[in-house]
Order: sequence, then structure tokens, then C-alpha cells
Amino acid sequence: MKISLVVPVFNEEDAIPIFYKTVREYSSLKPYNVEIIFVNDGSHDATESIISALAVADPLVVPISFTRNFGKEPALFAGLDYATGDVVIPIDVDLQDPIEVIPHLINKWQAGAEMVLAKRIDRSTDGHLEA
Repeated sequence: MKISLVVPVFNEEDAIPIFYKTVREYSSLKPYNVEIIFVNDGSHDATESIISALAVADPLVVPISFTRNFGKEPALFAGLDYATGDVVIPIDVDLQDPIEVIPHLINKWQAGAEMVLAKRIDRSTDGHLEA
């Protein structure tokens, strides 16, 4: 099964390598082909070069870059257009939504749910990265 993670990014040069490493090293995702679609929403830092370098090293990384900042929603829609997975999951690069929930989402979908949504109840342990 192929999973597409749609990851909008804007000036996230520090967060991208951490996100990438976290996803690739998470053992519960190892059985899946995990496509990571980074959508660069007009960043002014090294975001574009970082996602391009990841794409050269990893054929399951898809870099998309906007010429200017259009906002998170257009970035998400662009990523959805490029997604080729059986399952498509939008997720933030700062890991505010834990990747550990992904296998649970997939299990619900495999059990017959047409769409699966996750809702964070407690934000006291929000994310791994801060601006």
C-alpha cells in the first residue's frame, strides 16, 4: 500500500530534515511505501533547495514549489493533486500532529471508513519544533 503525506511548507528549512528523518525512521510506517509531497509555498529561505535535494536522494519525495506565497490551503490542494497514494494524509512539517497516529488512521480506513479524520484533544504536548 502506498501512503501520500502532503506537507505544506513555508520557510521551514530547519524543520524539513527533522520531519523527513522522523517519517523515514518510524518503524510502523516501514511496511508502506510512503510518498512525501513537500509543497513549498513561496519560501525565502533554503526550503526549496532542501526539498529538491531530498527528492534527488529519495524517489518517494515529490517537491512542488510555488513562485510566491499563496497560503496553506492552495498548497494543500496542489499536494492533493500530485498525490498517488492509496491513502492521502495532509500533515504539518513541525510535527504538531504526531505521525504515530497514521497507522491508526490507516486501520480505520481499512476497516471500511471512506474518510478518516483525527482531532487533537490535548495540545499541552504540541509538536516537537517551535519557531
